[in-house]
Amino acid sequence: MVIELHDVCPYYQKELLSILDMLYCCEVNKFSLLLIPNFKGTNRLDKYLDFVEFINRLDQEIIMHGCYHIGKKDIKYLLLTYGEGEFIGLDRFETFRRLDNGKEILNKVQIDVKYFVPPAWISNKFLEEELQRLNFSGVGYRWYLKDFNRFKIYSPVLTFSNRSVLSFLSKVTSSIFLKLFDIFSVIRLAIHMKDARDDEKITLWKKIIKMSNHRRMISYGELFSKG
Repeated sequence: MVIELHDVCPYYQKELLSILDMLYCCEVNKFSLLLIPNFKGTNRLDKYLDFVEFINRLDQEIIMHGCYHIGKKDIKYLLLTYGEGEFIGLDRFETFRRLDNGKEILNKVQIDVKYFVPPAWISNKFLEEELQRLNFSGVGYRWYLKDFNRFKIYSPVLTFSNRSVLSFLSKVTSSIFLKLFDIFSVIRLAIHMKDARDDEKITLWKKIIKMSNHRRMISYGELFSKG
């Protein structure tokens, strides 16, 4: 099981601390940090070195999660995201520019990343080619992980929405999906920073983690190295 902390950035520092406290209370000692290099274009990591130092001290796997984490609103993806699908509709040049800019920021703060998860798990037809140009090893989507050299690992994501009605539905159905996903050898729990603002979600995450304690915690790097 992979536990992913989504949308990690200085803007959500308070929420991150709350989620880390929840994980440590659940005795979780391995998780992946999905880090946004420049959230909304106003939170460049190289301008928040204390935050970067804190992230490094956690000593956990770091995965690049978009560059700005904002995109155009598209009715086609309305159920999946509302303005966070950063790579929706981008051409090759802009796709590469954002990936390159994000990786450049991470390089400035000496954070090396091999894997990428697009915001809202939404890709475009250029994303994988441009990721490979920048020497990424793999990418994570909602239903599977893809190693660019060898294989796919089918691994569904359990997560909560943060939009009113969808948030309610995702909370009500979370235990159902957890049971349905039991047939998969690897599942991913995607905990978003905004979840920290909802006490009910935190309670549910604790329950889900407890119900999944028969699974071994693992990282993207470990999964891809095993094949």
